[in-house]
Amino acid sequence: MSRMRNKKYIKNIVCILLSIAMYFTMSVAVLADHNEVSFPMALNTGFVGFENVATASTNFTPSLPINDSIILKANGNELTVTKVVLIVEGERHSRNYSEKVEYNFANYMDANCTQNATTEGKYWKLDLFANTTYSGGFLVSSFTRIDSITLATEAYCKTEDEKFYNSFGNTNQTYSTGRVFTVISDFTSSTEITNVISELASTATDYKFTYKEVYLDYPVLVTTDRNNDGIVSCTEVERLSYSELGEGKGVKGFEGLASQVAAFFNKQTNGKITFKLTTAPSTIVSDWNNGGIPAYSTGVFTSNVANTDNLIGLFFNYETTGSLVSASKISADGTIAFDISNVLNDMGGNTLATLKSVYYGLAGGINYSVPPVKGIKVESVVLSYESDTEDTAETIIAVEDEDEDDESEIPIEAADEDDEEEIIVDDEDIEPAEEIIISDEEPDDAEPFIVDERTIIPEEEEKETLVESDNAENPHTGVSLIVLPTLVIGIGALALSRKRK
Repeated sequence: MSRMRNKKYIKNIVCILLSIAMYFTMSVAVLADHNEVSFPMALNTGFVGFENVATASTNFTPSLPINDSIILKANGNELTVTKVVLIVEGERHSRNYSEKVEYNFANYMDANCTQNATTEGKYWKLDLFANTTYSGGFLVSSFTRIDSITLATEAYCKTEDEKFYNSFGNTNQTYSTGRVFTVISDFTSSTEITNVISELASTATDYKFTYKEVYLDYPVLVTTDRNNDGIVSCTEVERLSYSELGEGKGVKGFEGLASQVAAFFNKQTNGKITFKLTTAPSTIVSDWNNGGIPAYSTGVFTSNVANTDNLIGLFFNYETTGSLVSASKISADGTIAFDISNVLNDMGGNTLATLKSVYYGLAGGINYSVPPVKGIKVESVVLSYESDTEDTAETIIAVEDEDEDDESEIPIEAADEDDEEEIIVDDEDIEPAEEIIISDEEPDDAEPFIVDERTIIPEEEEKETLVESDNAENPHTGVSLIVLPTLVIGIGALALSRKRK
């Protein structure tokens, strides 16, 4: 029969076992780190207005043998001509007073003037009538005398060049373009009035600055569902952003998106691209401010509701594979969130080396009046992903120092196999606990087996083991030392083991 008689031995065992258990009980907190970058997509475009006015003084009675016409082509791709008008001043119908009448040139998309312009076309035609005309037409015979003829042209330059925009401001400034028009088809009749008009059209040169404005708008993703069947087929996918030879291309405002996505999501396995939509009409603002995701000229990363059932998808590297796609719908809050985690995983997180293009397909959209188009306007683009970071805190256990003369070994006497094991804890300061004997045989009048905590570690000694002073506190590890008495009970129960006969 073995017997432990020194309380120090029990304290050593408890502290050692608890130290081992608490060492492996680490407090680990996994926190999600949200990474996000947002790109405002407001596009501020500068409009600079110009006009050309060419005037000829005359004094004749006009004549025209037959109906006739002249066709002009506006020169200069940098300018958009919005109005061409012939202003005739003179006496009409023998009224003995002068009138000034304007006759507008009709705008066409083709040189034959068969297709009326839906936007500003390059071709302008003026009809002259000899005897009868429709309301507003130029009936030459209605004038009994013409005093002057003026050819006036209005145009604007749409620019994103801030330096060019700011270079204008004085109404005396001119914008050199050379000849304003090229005569595509001249009058067939040679009369005083036709000759003057032809002369003005062929000699008008350069423009004079008139006004400038900045318009705020957003890039439009036009619907790609051309057959309106609600399905985006493989032929109805358009390029949104493409990086080629260091130059960003794609839908205006999205030119640099492919480069931004490649750089931001590199080495990541989860991510979202969120489009925030807007239905706000364009408004005029007073200051110039560049906006949108910038296009890249060097290829280096340097930059800083309706229709909720419409379907839209983003396709990555669509020119080489059609399998990298993320589909989404327009939410009620006016956002479209694309979860691209599957795309990032398929790329192995190596977007910087592999991602070259982003395409899109859109079924449906909103009917905008400015410009007249069906699609969606994007107010901002947000790139985001979640990364995991670990914060590990280690638990510290306060252990009482033992006296130097304490024995480091616990003497244990060998016991016969047939002997029943007993564990008795003696202490000079307290009364010995009643000896507990565990046997395979259970008498009929056996009382319930109860272990008294105080027979294992007295309360006074327990406090001495845990803390050294009343002010001692648990280091800020999140694990309270108050759990020790409970563990001690568990260890004491394990010590009450027995061998079977």
